[in-house]
Order: sequence, then structure tokens, then C-alpha cells
Amino acid sequence: MAIETSPDDAHPHLETWVQILVEAMVRQDVEDLDRPHVVLTCDPIAGATFVTGPFVDAAAALAAASQEAAYDRDELGVSRRHEILPLLNPAPRP
Repeated sequence: MAIETSPDDAHPHLETWVQILVEAMVRQDVEDLDRPHVVLTCDPIAGATFVTGPFVDAAAALAAASQEAAYDRDELGVSRRHEILPLLNPAPRP
């Protein structure tokens, strides 16, 4: 004898928990936009990676990364990868 159940029957509160988790993640990401950020630049040809900043927030880091990318492309004729990363506090030590 087989008993059929739907996912809702098996985990009636799953959707609520997923929604709570997503909202918490989005809230944290939005809060991270206001913290200092750095720009990580990777040059695959030279094999070099360097960091610029810190910038006051994500918007300032994005503006700097955009300027760097335009300079790389227009003046140097190179393509580098620019990533904007939040500058986090060090993890507490035990």
C-alpha cells in the first residue's frame, strides 16, 4: 500500500522558513552596502591580484572599479576582472 503526500504535507512550514531565511539574507546584504568596501583587481595575463580601498561604501567602490575598468580598457587595452567586496571586521579569536 502506497501513501501519497505532497511536499506541503511533509513540511507544512517549509515555505515560511525559506521566506524568513531569504529575508534575513537580503537584509544582511543591504546592510553590507553601507560598510566599507574594497576593489579586488585580477590581471590574468600578469598573474597579479591587488586590492584598492577601502572605500566608504559599496557605491564608492563600484564607482572606483568602473573608472579602473574604463582606464584598463581605453588607455591600456587590457581586460582585468574587478570585484567589489565588503571589508569585514576580523573574526574574534578564542
